[in-house]
Amino acid sequence: DLKPYRDFIQRFQVCEGRLPVWSCATLAPTPTERDAYLSLVDLQMSSPVRFRALIEKLHGEEDARVFLQIGPGNLTGFVENTLKGKDFAVMATASAHRSGAEQLRNVLAMLYVMGSHVDLDFLGVNPAFQTDRTLKVLPRGAPPILRSFPELTDVVRSRYGTMGPGASLSGDRGDASHPFLQLASLNLKEALRTQSELISHFGTSPLRSSDPRSPQQTEGRETSLFPEDFEEELQLALADHPYLLDHAIIRQPENWHCAADLNPVVPLAMTIELLAEAAKRRAPGRKILRIRKVGAFKWIGVESPFCQTLTGTWKSRDVLHLQLGNYASAEIVFGDRWPAYPAEFLETPDMGEEIMPPADAKLLYDRYSFHGPQYQAGRGKTRIHAKGLISISEKREGKGSLLDSLGQQLGLFLHITQTENTISFPVQLKELTFYADLFDQDGVFAHELLITKLTESSITGTMILRRDGMIWCVAKGYVCQRFPNSIPVWNVILKPQHHILAEETAPGIFRYKADASPHVMAMLSKRYLNQWDRGEADGVSFLETADPAEIQARMIRCIVMKDAVRQRLSKDGIMLYPVEIYCEEDAPGHFTPWRICRGRREALPLPLRLTWSEQTAAATVTEHDLN
Repeated sequence: DLKPYRDFIQRFQVCEGRLPVWSCATLAPTPTERDAYLSLVDLQMSSPVRFRALIEKLHGEEDARVFLQIGPGNLTGFVENTLKGKDFAVMATASAHRSGAEQLRNVLAMLYVMGSHVDLDFLGVNPAFQTDRTLKVLPRGAPPILRSFPELTDVVRSRYGTMGPGASLSGDRGDASHPFLQLASLNLKEALRTQSELISHFGTSPLRSSDPRSPQQTEGRETSLFPEDFEEELQLALADHPYLLDHAIIRQPENWHCAADLNPVVPLAMTIELLAEAAKRRAPGRKILRIRKVGAFKWIGVESPFCQTLTGTWKSRDVLHLQLGNYASAEIVFGDRWPAYPAEFLETPDMGEEIMPPADAKLLYDRYSFHGPQYQAGRGKTRIHAKGLISISEKREGKGSLLDSLGQQLGLFLHITQTENTISFPVQLKELTFYADLFDQDGVFAHELLITKLTESSITGTMILRRDGMIWCVAKGYVCQRFPNSIPVWNVILKPQHHILAEETAPGIFRYKADASPHVMAMLSKRYLNQWDRGEADGVSFLETADPAEIQARMIRCIVMKDAVRQRLSKDGIMLYPVEIYCEEDAPGHFTPWRICRGRREALPLPLRLTWSEQTAAATVTEHDLN
């Protein structure tokens, strides 16, 4: 039924645009006369899309050579398939693998190559010289190959005799009768002309020795314009960073013997500081002004020693790109002076109205966070607003604890204000700008979080840290991905000594039905499975070899049995952690529970019966005198 749409478009105001718009229904420009335009809209809603025919017409009859896709999708593939073998260029303005600004630069670069006028400043090109042939030259001189062309000179002389820079280009040896040789001859002439223009601009000594980017002569060789790229090994071990036990995703009983059960991971903030330290070693005496394009691709776990190659690539004298395997990446921007304070953050941003009374930071950590004391940078009262949080932060013993508070506050805002998808993990940080030394983190910081985007799958914020009333740093585009959650799951993750997932349907009878997402079940596996459950005591973890259905079935059985045993053994409302229980099958449906203490198993006189189906399991604990 198109009537609602027809009624809607009758309210349109039709104006002539600055650029022609073609219709994929009529293969003609869209009319600008109102009645004709409305008729076309009506036609397009009921006509097939003649995309291929339109592309062929634009290319063949209208001389269109550049095709830009606006928005997501795969129209670029259709264009490539339609015009295969012909002269054209196509690119999407949106990419799932690059930020919007990065992809826009790619588009502008393509347009520039195709001969269009573009804003070179946005591309990062700052030409200091420009010939009458619009040749762009690097701002502080050209690298050696552009100044000498020794290989090119030999080729030119072999073909053109003694002709060199500045000589006449009209002479030719006359043997270029073949079309390929004629083209090669033209290319060589063009290269020679370019060389002459460069020399005329720079002279024989284009770079001044006083220029900080000038190459210096060292034993007859010129050094690189930029510092050297490098590779080094980044090694992390829990023994060297014991505070990471307070950044374990799953907190286990104190002094638990198995690090694999703790899941200690390196916070993104610590990763950032490790990258910054590596960068600082390569540029001593320079200031780190920005850390940008930070990507976190997977957790760095330290339950066993971690070792990964860190690669550093200089994009310019001031910009160093760092890549830590497939774990993380970032760009470090150096400078010689701190930037001016941003005017937009001289005052506290508008956070909206306060939506509840201020809350104590310790209470918030206890209720909503897995962070231990050495990563609890928040202190005092937190003010909760409709559009953000205002709090106080102070560095703790854990490396990266001050900057980690940025991501903590994003997650806290979700827990306080949202009812779904409240689990979050950091995945991206657009830019972290410093107005003082990154490594000077002493003192008390006022922390302001302004939410800039909130969707079902992510939360994005801007944060300002101030010390003594002065801006210390600003984080823009800090993104955390949101995951499904439920209150019972969160309770058993944070405080398993007080909570179970299985439902006690009758005294001693417990039932559990799997209704959690695969992500939540993966987190619960870290809470409920110990090294014996995973099969690691026998060599290889079944989590690495079993199929998802088998893992799901074992998880269901483990949850219901361990919850039944824990509830039966509880004293004064305090239960064992799931990881402290192991249930060994004696016969089909008959299990003996064991308690794990200091790495040893102790059998419990508590016979256990289990029945299960594909998605549900029930456990019965036989009443015995445990004394």
